[in-house]
Amino acid sequence: MPDYPADRLISLNQHAIEVLKLGIPLDFGFGDSSIDQLIQINTQLIPLAGRDLELGAFLSESNLPSRYRSIAEALLVTRNPASVFESLAIEPRAAKESALPLRVAMVEPIVVMSLSFFVLIILSSITTPTIVAQHRQLGSQPGSVTELLILIMETRAVWVLGFPALLIIGWIAWRKSTKAIANRLPGATDHRKLLQKQSNAQRILALVDSGIDQELAQRLVDSQAAGDPMIKQLFDRENSNSVAYRRNSLTRTVRMYGFLAQYTRNFKMMRLPQIVGLSLASLIVLGISLLLFVPWIDTFYSISAYPVESFQTPLSATTNHSPSPTAIEATP
Repeated sequence: MPDYPADRLISLNQHAIEVLKLGIPLDFGFGDSSIDQLIQINTQLIPLAGRDLELGAFLSESNLPSRYRSIAEALLVTRNPASVFESLAIEPRAAKESALPLRVAMVEPIVVMSLSFFVLIILSSITTPTIVAQHRQLGSQPGSVTELLILIMETRAVWVLGFPALLIIGWIAWRKSTKAIANRLPGATDHRKLLQKQSNAQRILALVDSGIDQELAQRLVDSQAAGDPMIKQLFDRENSNSVAYRRNSLTRTVRMYGFLAQYTRNFKMMRLPQIVGLSLASLIVLGISLLLFVPWIDTFYSISAYPVESFQTPLSATTNHSPSPTAIEATP
């Protein structure tokens, strides 16, 4: 890798662009335009290429964006830039995973809705005509649920074609809005802060592994991990801890923040989507069950309103058609 700061940073930016093109997100603070911004920064750095500048002079002349400036400084001073890139991938990768509970929560309702779709087809094709014929034979008035079932039967041509289309459109819209919804879930703010702290600790760990001097480490900690006492105390000027101790402490800090972020996602953010998904699936099952049983119960009540004798053959009719005892005796 080139030794000059501008050449080294251009090369690192090019590596980052290739990683972003592979679909691996890196949080440079540019949002969705990271590739374009990095290309623009490389173009801006070309006049400084080949110049043996000190790090401070290079950063002052390069006029880098404020958020990217600290990342660029960390990339230039560390011997392990891959660790810095890994820290940049922590938050966006976990942000994608934070939307996973919402998508998983909707799988069960969608499966139940699909099965209910086929159940409604069977109901409107076989069951409903039988129930309607029974009410016409008895001359009774169908109940409200039976009338709903009749309406479903009469509009079958519409919803048989419309339901799959609405399901696909709804699923696409849901996938696009899951990220915004996930940011409003209970625990989402804590999850985002823990990921940021984990990313900062990972970046500082890369700096410690590079053996940078105390003053630069302190300045980078102040800019990247402002307000995090767990990291600041490791770089206290009055603290005489060894580099190995700081490295081990930072490694444990990174793991701790990662564990807390995962715990927050699994036990806080996932709970509400699971409850909503289960409730929605249960309501669909309840509605289909009512459509299955209530019309038949309504029909049975209509039948029970008639006397039992009306469904029996009169005894006199049976007697008229049966042979008399005398006729039986006269038969040879």
